[in-house]
Amino acid sequence: MASVHVEGPSEKALLRAITRFADVLDDSAVVTEDAVAEGHDPYAFDGGRDHQPSAILYPSTVEQVQQVVKIADAEGIPLWVVSRGKNLGYGGMAPRVSGSVVVNLSRMNRILEVNDTMCYALVEPGVTFFDLYNYVRENDLKVWTSVPGLGWGSVVGNTLERGFGYTAYGDHQMQQCGLEVVLADGEIIRTGMGANANSAAWQLYKPGFGPSLDGLFQQSNLGIVTKMGLWMMPRPERFVSVEAKIESEDTLSQLVETLRPLMVDGTISGLATIRSALHLIAKLTTRKQLWSGAGGVPDDVVQSARSKYGVGGWNLSFGLYGAACVVQARLDVACRALEKLPGIELSFQDYDGADVSEETVAPKDLHRAGIPNMLPLRAMDWAGKNGGTLAFAPVSPTTGADAKAQYDMIRRYVREYGFDYYGSFNVSTRHMNHVLQIFFDRDSPRDLEALAAMMPRMMDEAADKGYSEYRAHLSFMDDVSDGFTFNKNALRGVIERLKDVLDPKGIISPGKQGIWPSLMVSRAKKGTEEL
Repeated sequence: MASVHVEGPSEKALLRAITRFADVLDDSAVVTEDAVAEGHDPYAFDGGRDHQPSAILYPSTVEQVQQVVKIADAEGIPLWVVSRGKNLGYGGMAPRVSGSVVVNLSRMNRILEVNDTMCYALVEPGVTFFDLYNYVRENDLKVWTSVPGLGWGSVVGNTLERGFGYTAYGDHQMQQCGLEVVLADGEIIRTGMGANANSAAWQLYKPGFGPSLDGLFQQSNLGIVTKMGLWMMPRPERFVSVEAKIESEDTLSQLVETLRPLMVDGTISGLATIRSALHLIAKLTTRKQLWSGAGGVPDDVVQSARSKYGVGGWNLSFGLYGAACVVQARLDVACRALEKLPGIELSFQDYDGADVSEETVAPKDLHRAGIPNMLPLRAMDWAGKNGGTLAFAPVSPTTGADAKAQYDMIRRYVREYGFDYYGSFNVSTRHMNHVLQIFFDRDSPRDLEALAAMMPRMMDEAADKGYSEYRAHLSFMDDVSDGFTFNKNALRGVIERLKDVLDPKGIISPGKQGIWPSLMVSRAKKGTEEL
């Protein structure tokens, strides 16, 4: 299936729907005049022409979400649903179908429960990582949050998009337990044990009874999640932040081979992160201060910056958590393994788990301590004042050979097209997320043309080699979906059949992750034929 282009709603239907939306929402909850400016992709590389909203709605209750969905269904208005819209590098809150009405759930921001005996939270989609962290601190609860790079994002949104944090509970989708969902006809369901109206175990036991549906609403357009349960990490007695600088880039394979058994046997829990040199350097300076020539920053210039800032060719970090004696034992095992690598320099920072805060934790360790912050946003200055970013995030097995193959492939593309390799591997037990952030100048026609040429080629080669992405920018969702080719894209076909049953008009986020209802695909094909 080639990339689908669907026309947005008619002006007449849209005006009628907006009038009805205004009847059920507060005056300030319907934005029309500033919708394009407020709802665009902040780092659009294609001008955002294909992803412009016609209005933005800010419901504040589940009942309002139900009403919005029913109006949209009656008027044939596609909705694009976001928790907060802080999806930088992937499209922000911009919709796939231009003219869609964005439904921003940021006003649904209640923390409904945090239980530090059973270690879980129940939150609405507008709750940020800052909100949850502050609530835990203010109430002196004995749990830790797990936070992604930028703390302003939605706990629900990040989890549903399979985002990750950096503590032992960093794989957020694995910690999700129980959802409340509004379907396209306005009906509400609760998944897992929540299907029992009197359940005492909604946030405790994931499967429930019968088929488990939670996964259908991750990276999904089958419904709108209005409540989510999330397991939280018990506050550890001790936390040790471990870092290592590895001198040579050629040591990547050995490093991954050393890490894998430590991850699989639980010596290191959560995620270990391997960052490239520029991943650290870009937070300390700007590109123009290092290099004003054309193309990517040359290797010798990067080497000079590495020496100046004390950065390795690869830079490893992970955290160890738990009882002091257990942490010490794990630290000893990890160090014995890592010290065998050539050119490695290990360092540690030790913390009392009960005394972890913004005041006591070094800035470099905030994420590992579950403390939300905005420090990674500094890297946006790398490409200049009008810089943009686009993410490319293939998955691979946790092997040295795969790490090297992915690195060599991606490095080849960014060099050919004149970009810098700002990449990292987030290493889990059996897989790695290789995240490349491509920084570009939105005022540069050269950069924009290079992106348009590079991305399809790089994605196709990665998919052909078995390295599919786990997330995708709006503009490439169909392309990534096309790469899941087993049995003629049979998996996508099953999900599209579900879409046709649950949302035949494509009211909820049409095109998200390349999932369209049959009605929209047939209309798009008909429009193409008529042209």
